[in-house]
This record gives sequence, C-alpha cells and structure tokens, in this order.
Amino acid sequence: MRGPDLGFGRAGDCAGVTPLSTMSNACARTIPNAWEIAPMHDSKMPDASQLLRRKQFEANEKERRVVLLSTMIRDFDNMIVELDRHIAAEEDRTRIKDTGHLAYSTFATAAAKRRLNQLSTVAHTKSMLDVARRELHELRVQLRDLENNHSPLAPAGSTPDAISALR
Repeated sequence: MRGPDLGFGRAGDCAGVTPLSTMSNACARTIPNAWEIAPMHDSKMPDASQLLRRKQFEANEKERRVVLLSTMIRDFDNMIVELDRHIAAEEDRTRIKDTGHLAYSTFATAAAKRRLNQLSTVAHTKSMLDVARRELHELRVQLRDLENNHSPLAPAGSTPDAISALR
C-alpha cells in the first residue's frame, strides 16, 4: 500500500526532490549554475561606498593591531621588571653578584638570559608598533579623503580619481 502523495514526486520526476545521482540529464540542466547567477554589481571596479567600507574595516583592523602591540609591550615590560626582581632576590640570597663567579646562581643566569631575550622582543615589537601606527595614520588620511570626496548625491562612479589614488 502506498502512502498519500505529498507532492515530492518520484525518483525520476524533475519536480520531485531526488538525489543528484538519480536525476536525468534533463533535470540536471534545469538546476541553475552558481556561476550563472547575476552579480549584484556589473562593474569590476568597486564603487565609492564599497571602497569606503573596505578602508573603514582596514582602519579598524590597524587600530586593533596598534592596541594589541601596545598591550604586548606593556606586558613584556612588566615581565622584565619581574625578572629584574627575581635576579636581584637570587643574588641577595646567594650573596654573589659577579656573573663570572663559578658559584653564580644558574637561576639568576637563566633569568638574565630570559630578560635579554625579552628586551630584544620589546625592541622588535616597538618597531612593529611604529610601522602599524604609520600605516594607521595613512589609512586614516585615505579614509578622510574618501569621506570628503564621497557625496551621497553623486553617482557611484563619479570619483575615479579618489579610487585610483587608493590603489
């Protein structure tokens, strides 16, 4: 006994819901190809609002990077201060402050080496922060220029100079 027809069709019926492996060629041709769907914008060149949104996103990402790098530098500086305290405490405990002494603490030696590594990491991170700040400043200038050139009354393609200047 067959159940009621719910309108889903049979295995070979084009109107039905069937797996692709059981579809006939005629049915497969009726399925739209994803590449045939018309794009929202026919132009390959981004319009001013898209460019503005992209620059705003890039500026936000650079701001996050600047904040992250600043936080990292502050944390590294705190670690360096803490390592200095540990080294001083170990030298006070052992009463040997000469790093060339045979009985100098291996803990103090390792902490001093780690401190030097932290100092070089801070220097590298500060240079990355300077670059990120410079890039952020450039992005903000570009964004300000874009916002000044972008007029809601003008058509989207009316600012080709602004768009080509940002490339």
